[in-house]
Amino acid sequence: MGPVRDNQKHPRAIIFKLHHFQKKQRIINVCKTSPEDCDLRVVPDISVQLQARRSEFWPLRKQLHQLGLKTYFRHPAVLWVEDGAQKMSFNSLDQAQEHLKLQYPSIN
Repeated sequence: MGPVRDNQKHPRAIIFKLHHFQKKQRIINVCKTSPEDCDLRVVPDISVQLQARRSEFWPLRKQLHQLGLKTYFRHPAVLWVEDGAQKMSFNSLDQAQEHLKLQYPSIN
């Protein structure tokens, strides 16, 4: 990632790929449990197109979070919504809004 510089001011970026997803999760969990001991920043490598598809869901996700529902993405851009024991998945924003408006009328 370029020439070595004064690492006192800016840490050096290192890009690496882990073979097993579980190892990445273990690293992330360690950083979450003790952030003062972790100098890592894990950034997913996703394309601009995928970022755009996922960003379409943000207004809806904000409304769902305000209702106390848990939301997350599965690759590539599948929105999952958890309401207690019930889990729902949606491939498009229109599909998600249409289905969720029936259960939660306050959603726009």
